Amino acid sequence: MLEVRLFSGETCLGTATLYAADPPMGVASGPLNPNDAYLPLRSIIDAIFQNSGDWDALALKVVAIGDGSRVEGVGGISIGDFLGNEAFPPEVTVLGIDCASGLYELWFGTDPAYRAYYGT
Repeated sequence: MLEVRLFSGETCLGTATLYAADPPMGVASGPLNPNDAYLPLRSIIDAIFQNSGDWDALALKVVAIGDGSRVEGVGGISIGDFLGNEAFPPEVTVLGIDCASGLYELWFGTDPAYRAYYGT
């Protein structure tokens, strides 16, 4: 698991604990603990899921809390948020973290999904 902060540009939207979601594809995800800055973006995120918006416009980035390193994915960063269903918290997903660099293993090597897939 990896403790991170989610940003839109320079604005922190909250924190999340990421887990290995799909180890061979370098995907990590986890529930977002949003702060007050996140709330105005919910309608924009909903519009993106309705195909009337663009993730790039949000300029999302994820930064590890421990060492400040940026968690980047070649497939981008997305937020899943079910408006009107508060039983499910928003979820942050980083798609395609570079496994060859060793960062995915460093960050998620002890995660049960990682260990199950790689047999470690």
